[in-house]
Amino acid sequence: MPSEAKPAESFVEKPKTLAELREGIISGRTKAVDLAAGYYDRIARKNPRLNAYLSLTKERALSQAARVDALAAKGEPLEF
Repeated sequence: MPSEAKPAESFVEKPKTLAELREGIISGRTKAVDLAAGYYDRIARKNPRLNAYLSLTKERALSQAARVDALAAKGEPLEF
């Protein structure tokens, strides 16, 4: 389900600070789920050559990101 927030790929390819990403999530301009998915897509593309990751927990990361998005949508504080 695509979100109407700014595409996360732009953040993955052109990194922002954590504070900027947090503000984007709070404001709804980007979604944590989109960010996590974007980073995992990049890992899938780059890791065969780099072999930098021994294990990944994509489902856990996406679940946690969905929780962050839900908190942000309710206006609750995000603890980073």
